[in-house]
Amino acid sequence: MKSKKPLITRLVANWPVKILSLAAAVILFMLNRISTLDERYLQVPLRIVTTANLVPSTSYPRMVRLTLRGEANALAAIMDEDFDVYADFSKQKGEGVYRSPIEVKRKGTALNVNPLETRVDPPEIMIGLDRRLTRTVSVVPNFKGYMEPGYELSEYAVVPSSVEVSGPRSLIEKLTDVSTEQIELSGRKADFTAKVSLAKRDPLVSLTGTDTVQFTGKVLESIVLKTIEGIQVAPVGLAHNLAIDGTLPLASLKIQGSQQDVSTFVPEATTLSIDFSSIKDPGLYTLPVSVSLPPNIAELKHDPAEISLHLILASMAPKVSP
Repeated sequence: MKSKKPLITRLVANWPVKILSLAAAVILFMLNRISTLDERYLQVPLRIVTTANLVPSTSYPRMVRLTLRGEANALAAIMDEDFDVYADFSKQKGEGVYRSPIEVKRKGTALNVNPLETRVDPPEIMIGLDRRLTRTVSVVPNFKGYMEPGYELSEYAVVPSSVEVSGPRSLIEKLTDVSTEQIELSGRKADFTAKVSLAKRDPLVSLTGTDTVQFTGKVLESIVLKTIEGIQVAPVGLAHNLAIDGTLPLASLKIQGSQQDVSTFVPEATTLSIDFSSIKDPGLYTLPVSVSLPPNIAELKHDPAEISLHLILASMAPKVSP
C-alpha cells in the first residue's frame, strides 16, 4: 500500500517548474489584457507652477498631448478636465532658465478608472523665469477704416486711460502702452461710444485690472480751405450818369467750410462787389471790395481788398460796338 505524501510536500514538489509556469501565465494574462486596451488622445492645458515673485519669461506650450490607455468604455467617460497637467518650478528662487518634467495628476472621473495608463508629450519643458514686475501703462486706441467722406474724428477719450500690467521683468520694463482691439471708423458720421477690449499682444503679460475700456469719439464735418481765382468784381449802385473808366480787375477769394459745402460752392455774380451808391460825381476813388457768401461758408481772405478806379460821366464813356 502506497503512502500518501503530505500536501505541503506535494505543493513544493518541482517548484521551479511551477513558478515558471505561474509567471508565464501571469505574463500571458498581462499581455492579453494589454492587447485588449484602447488608446485615446486628449489636448489638455499645461499649468506652470512657480513662486509668487517669479513668472515665465519665455514661450512654452500652452497645451500638451495626453495619451490614455485603458478599457474603451472607461476611456469614453473621461474628459480633459479630469487631469491636472503641470510643470513644477516652485523650488527655483532666482531668475534663469530651468528644466522640469511634466506631471499628470488624476481627478474627477479619472480617479476611479483602472487600469489607466497616461503618457504626456512632451515629457518635460525648459523655460526662462524672470522676476514678476507690475507697472501702469497708457491705453492707445487702434483704429480701423476711414470716416465717411467729409467727416473726421475731431477728438476722443478712453476710460480708463491707463491700466496695470504684470509679467516678467524683461518684458514689462520695455512696455510703454497697451492698445485696444480695432475700433471701426468706416461709415461713421456722428459721435459714438463703444466698449472695446484691450489687445493681448503677449501671453506672458497679463492685465491685473480691467481688460476693457470705454471709447468715446466726437465726429465733426471736415473743415477744408479753398482758393477761387478769377472772380469778376461786380459794380453795385453805380449812378446812371456815371461810368467806370476801364474794367474792374479779376479777384481771388479764399474760403473755409465743410468739405461738402465748399466742394459745391459756385460764386455768384455779386459774390465780390464794389458799392457805388454813395458816389454822385466823377473822380478818382479807392473803394473796398465787399464779399457776400452763404452762412455756411466763411471768408478768410479776398484779394484785392480795395480797388482804385476812375469814374467818368457816362456820356464820355467810349461806345461799345454791338
